[in-house]
Amino acid sequence: MNNGGKKYPKVVNRWRDNFLYLFTFMKFPLQIRSLIYTTNQLERLHKEIKRRLKVMEILPEEEKAEKILYLIIAQLNEVYKEGKLRNLEKEQQRYIEEKNKTKKVLITQTQLT
Repeated sequence: MNNGGKKYPKVVNRWRDNFLYLFTFMKFPLQIRSLIYTTNQLERLHKEIKRRLKVMEILPEEEKAEKILYLIIAQLNEVYKEGKLRNLEKEQQRYIEEKNKTKKVLITQTQLT
């Protein structure tokens, strides 16, 4: 980190200043964390959009280009739902249930004392 601080002082300072925000995902259980911390989905989305737009030599108007992007993203969204992200809802629900159980135990313990 010291070498990086000399070479990239602004980056290191930003990391230090925003450390809690950058690592908020660490509060989540491992099952959820692995789904939200990666940029793979975003990179894949960009690559797929570029691939599909490459075959279109001319995009007629901005409005039509936006519609094409919308249709590509809508189609990819359906594909992604069937993949890794479908587990996110299950894990999210389990996380909320566990959190609620913990709250109930803490409330009960507080009432007993």
